[in-house]
Amino acid sequence: MSHGALAWRVCVVRAVSSATATTSVSAGVGRRGVKLCGRVVGGSNRRIAASSSVDEERVTSTDNATVKHFAKLVKSRTCRDEFGSVVVCGAGLLAEIYATGAGGVPDAKVVFLGDDAAGLPNGMRALRVVRAPAHVLRKASGLLNTDTVDVVAELATPPIEGIGAWGSVALTATRILALDGIQDPGNLGTLTRTALALGWDAVALLPGTCDPFNDKVGAGSIP
Repeated sequence: MSHGALAWRVCVVRAVSSATATTSVSAGVGRRGVKLCGRVVGGSNRRIAASSSVDEERVTSTDNATVKHFAKLVKSRTCRDEFGSVVVCGAGLLAEIYATGAGGVPDAKVVFLGDDAAGLPNGMRALRVVRAPAHVLRKASGLLNTDTVDVVAELATPPIEGIGAWGSVALTATRILALDGIQDPGNLGTLTRTALALGWDAVALLPGTCDPFNDKVGAGSIP
């Protein structure tokens, strides 16, 4: 499994001892970006493949209902839980998610493509494709201070129950950073970024740790 796929994985691990059982949340770390905070940030400018057969729509205003929906997903845990979705940014990372996850990754619910994007990232599938200018993509991604956002997608939240959600990582991981009771989302992002830089396999978030999909976690995870 590639590092890009690890960046996408978030799972709950149930560690059972003879006396008690505890639950923890784990997040993989990836070469092209860090998947936390309800969005994946980072990703190289990988070549974008032609769009699927889905007809493209056009949106030019940040007041559009779908754009506002994306913005709420980035900011609100309640919204993410309600819709079972997270926002993922970057053509390179999306292409790697679909390449390594094969048929296990559902079609994206909605994809925003920048005006300069040729189409969907390689291997990606979508139920709805929306073409939009840069300022709309920045609003949808929550990355308001970023110069370029090429692709922004709403994906179903990946499986989070059980060690099986790690796939082959559970069999090969040798270095896992376990974080217990980290309340500051910025610190969580920084610690995850450090694990990525050191080449660790995963980050386990033990009970009492803040929501890993908080947008401030993503801000802290950007170098």
